[in-house]
Amino acid sequence: MTIKTKLVSIILILFIAGCQKDDLTLPVRVSLKIRYFSDYTTDFNFTEGQISIRRIEFEGIRETGGNVFFKTEPDINFPALEFRLQPEIISDFDIPQGIYNHMRWDIYLKKIVTDELIDDIVTDSLNTGFVIKGFYEAWMYDWEYNEVITDSMPFIFAMDDTEQFGVRSYDVYNNSTIVLSESKDYEAILCINLSYAFGSISVSFMEAEISGDSEHPVVIISSSKNKDLYMKILDRIFRNARVIIK
Repeated sequence: MTIKTKLVSIILILFIAGCQKDDLTLPVRVSLKIRYFSDYTTDFNFTEGQISIRRIEFEGIRETGGNVFFKTEPDINFPALEFRLQPEIISDFDIPQGIYNHMRWDIYLKKIVTDELIDDIVTDSLNTGFVIKGFYEAWMYDWEYNEVITDSMPFIFAMDDTEQFGVRSYDVYNNSTIVLSESKDYEAILCINLSYAFGSISVSFMEAEISGDSEHPVVIISSSKNKDLYMKILDRIFRNARVIIK
């Protein structure tokens, strides 16, 4: 092989490597969203969720092209957000394309301001950054009148703003390897599985401390009220939460 041919070959290799590097820096629009879901296997009827976010950090480990790390700027003011069964957008991000063997989102909370979103005095008295609201549905059969009697108790699950979501990403087939291509936009949906989180606490809930008055009773589940329930639900929320990329 002549020196000229060797130089051409080296230049070609460098050119291809340069193109690959450039391709792996192309941005992909990823919309981070949040939703909860419930398959109605529990006695809990969920009506809404609320979250207030202080900061988001992202870690992505790619097969090639280098790893990706970023965090949102301190001056970004994420508004408090209501969410339900349908995904609600938190923010859009431009993330380099590539094959990610590991993708993690760390979401830091801040206190929900009552005037900003909700009017629950009891929640405002807590340093709450994440809320799930709903009703516990009690079912009893009256054998004397041969009918089903139902009763419901409102509840508020109030997570401290010092807690943190550290959540791995998966695709819709539960694979942890994620492929991002600049030819399309993606949704990254933080999914909160409330059926799993509340699925084993019915008996404990019946023994919970009730707040409010006789006309407006409510069960508050927080780090200061019904703490055992709070710790169980908190653990199960964090254990099962994930970000689905699609």
